[in-house]
Amino acid sequence: MREENAVKVHPSRLARSWDGCDAIDGDIVRTYSADLISESKKIRGVFEWQGRAFVCVSVFHQKDGVKWCEAVEVVPVGLFKPERDSLEEAGKPGDCFYYGTQVKKGKEAVVLGEALTFIPDQSCDWAGPEKQQELF
Repeated sequence: MREENAVKVHPSRLARSWDGCDAIDGDIVRTYSADLISESKKIRGVFEWQGRAFVCVSVFHQKDGVKWCEAVEVVPVGLFKPERDSLEEAGKPGDCFYYGTQVKKGKEAVVLGEALTFIPDQSCDWAGPEKQQELF
């Protein structure tokens, strides 16, 4: 877990069902797409956090629930401005394996390098499912 990039969210956003019912999954967990990115360069969807679109790429859970999720920002290709010119410059806080990877959800998008770790915190307000941001 990247503690320097950790943000707190209501636990319902990280909820994970174990009966295969997506309706119970939180909006962050529901976008998990690491398997699709590696196989077909697609994503399942995005969730919104502070007006930005993200896709979940890692989920760590235990019997009592999800402990954290890592997600990376998704933006249209035309808006992607690389901050790294080479692999040698990668590895800074917020970078992750998916930096600059092009994926599809409708039209093409780029999964940016800034990775955030979302951790559950009951004190965070959240009134219910946010509308999934439609970028495409």
